[in-house]
Amino acid sequence: MVVGNFCQGYAYFIILNWMPTYFTEMFPHAKGWVFNVLPWLLTISTAVFSGWLADYLIAHGRSVTFVRKLMQTFCLCGTAIFLFAISFTSSYAGALTCMAIAVMCCGFHNSGILVNAQDIAPNYAGSVFGIMNMAGAIPGFIGVYIAGHILETTKSWTAVFNQTSMVCLVGWVVYTMFGTGKKII
Repeated sequence: MVVGNFCQGYAYFIILNWMPTYFTEMFPHAKGWVFNVLPWLLTISTAVFSGWLADYLIAHGRSVTFVRKLMQTFCLCGTAIFLFAISFTSSYAGALTCMAIAVMCCGFHNSGILVNAQDIAPNYAGSVFGIMNMAGAIPGFIGVYIAGHILETTKSWTAVFNQTSMVCLVGWVVYTMFGTGKKII
């Protein structure tokens, strides 16, 4: 859970901090309000939809573990796929579409790992969430620095996005293997 949250936080903070620079450098004539607002606005729909879908699946007999892993699959794998795909587009519309979908996939995190602490430790959810959230916040400075270093040394957005995609996939593999929705304590 901690590793998955770290990896999702890594992608989130890379996108949050570097998306404006990416679009400004790659598409200097693009309207800033479009690429700075549209992806995040669209994410509201996936965050709400993922909550509804998770509740629906649990109410219809799916295990909490299955549902949390499914939501995290949409989140981490979806983000990884669309960050990787952005490297293959040279158009503004294509880049904006890939980035918007990558950010929208992050909305599924709200029904995956983010609420998992309440599943595994209902009486200690605040403490578990605090530890998990600390791990998710570390990429806010480490990940952003690493992305800046990659950009400075390689001058390649593809390297940044591919590396971030790999981090997402590592988080997905670890959470899929070890994550649970069963009460532990």
